[in-house]
Amino acid sequence: MGIPLKKSRRLVVDDRKYVYFVKETHIADHKDQLENSVTVQGIPDGEKKPSGQIMQFRVPWGMAITPALMLDAVRRALSDGWVPCAKGQPFGIYLFL
Repeated sequence: MGIPLKKSRRLVVDDRKYVYFVKETHIADHKDQLENSVTVQGIPDGEKKPSGQIMQFRVPWGMAITPALMLDAVRRALSDGWVPCAKGQPFGIYLFL
């Protein structure tokens, strides 16, 4: 399953294309508190739609999700072993903000 393109944003990191989607979610143990869940998926060369393994991370609600944050997150995930064009379970990272 891919990211919904209608509400996604495009991103280019080191000449590779990605899309990402931000969703407001409740914190598991604190239903009265919110956070943002960010899902990223690569777009294979020559394709228009994303496919492959997704990468996910969470940030505090209200925090700006800037291009610099997204660049850092994608690069960190790639260095931690995320292979965007591979199939598999979602790849999660923790950003220390």
